[in-house]
Amino acid sequence: MKDFIIGIAEEAANLAKEMMGKAKVSSKGPKDVVTEADKAVETMLILMIRTKFPTHQIISEETGETGKKSEYVWYIDPIDGTSNYSHTDPHYCVSIGLAKNDVMTHACIVIPALNETYYAEKGKGAFLNDKKISVSKIAKLEDSMVLVGVKSMGALLEPTMKAFKHFSRFGDRARDYGFTAGELCFVAAGRAEAIVRYSQNAWDIAAGSLIVEEAGGRFTGHNGQEIKINGNDKFEIVASNSVVHDNIIKELKGEAK
Repeated sequence: MKDFIIGIAEEAANLAKEMMGKAKVSSKGPKDVVTEADKAVETMLILMIRTKFPTHQIISEETGETGKKSEYVWYIDPIDGTSNYSHTDPHYCVSIGLAKNDVMTHACIVIPALNETYYAEKGKGAFLNDKKISVSKIAKLEDSMVLVGVKSMGALLEPTMKAFKHFSRFGDRARDYGFTAGELCFVAAGRAEAIVRYSQNAWDIAAGSLIVEEAGGRFTGHNGQEIKINGNDKFEIVASNSVVHDNIIKELKGEAK
C-alpha cells in the first residue's frame, strides 16, 4: 500500500504542477473557486484507485462519494489550497488518506513546490521524503508558532480573525498559509507547534490527522474531544505537538473565542 499511495500522490502532484498557471479557474460560489487542475487531478486519482481497489469507497472534494459503502474509504483533496493555486501561490498540496472502519490507516500529502512527500501508516510513524519526522518539543505558548485558518466571509470571519489576533499576541507568531493539509504537515515536521482550523471537510484533514499523530502530535476538536472522520460532517480542529495542546484548547475556550 505504501508504494501505491505515494506513487499516485506524486503522479497527481506532477500533473498539478504542470497545469499551474494554465488551468482555467471558475467559481463554485462566493470566494470558493475550482480549477481545471482540481478536476483533472481528482479524475486521475479516482481512476487509479478504482482500478486497483474497485470495491473501496472514495470521498473527494469535487466529485463527492464514489462507489458503494465499504469498510475502506479513501479521502481525496486533489488540490488543497485551490485559491493559492489559482494565484500561482506555491502553498498547495495533494492530499490522500485511507481509512478502514473509520480509522485512518495510511496517508500521503505531497507539496510540489517544496519537493516534499509526507507519508504515514498507522502505528509505523510519519516520514518526510523517507526520513522519519517528529513534532517539536516547544512547551510554552509564547514560543509557539500557531497556524490559524482565517475564514474570509460569513459567520466565521469574526471568530477566526479574533483567534488569529489572539495567538499573534500570546504566541510567538500566528500564520495562515491557506492550505490545511500542508499546515498539518508543518506541525508534524516541527515547523509549527499547532494549527487551529474551523469548518473543515473530511478531505481537508483526513490524511494530515494521521501524519500529525504518527509524528507524535495530537489531533482533536476545539474542546479536546476525539474526532471520528467521516464524509458528511464539518470539523473544528486543533492539531499540535502534544505539549502545547491543552494550552491551545484553554485559550480557545477563553480569550480566543
